Amino acid sequence: ILMKSILRVIHHMGGTSALFNLYPQTIQTLVALLNQSFQNFANPVFAHNLFESIAALIKGTVSSVTKEGKMDAIPTVVSQMEQRLFPVFERIL
Repeated sequence: ILMKSILRVIHHMGGTSALFNLYPQTIQTLVALLNQSFQNFANPVFAHNLFESIAALIKGTVSSVTKEGKMDAIPTVVSQMEQRLFPVFERIL
């Protein structure tokens, strides 16, 4: 239920400047949860909602950057997310 609530909040905030301001802390927390749950995927619903939250955060953050017209910030945002997410994804795969 916790991850589903987080997913809904991220979805609701998608495309807003508030999500853009919070994404570094949010992605760090979601990556930490992913690292912990990677050890034992006992709850598939939790894992599903966790991945959905990460996807919604990526989509919402990039959307908020484009809405504000900060097109030059997109490569920086994407690069920061790749640096945090790819090591975990590589271990999972």
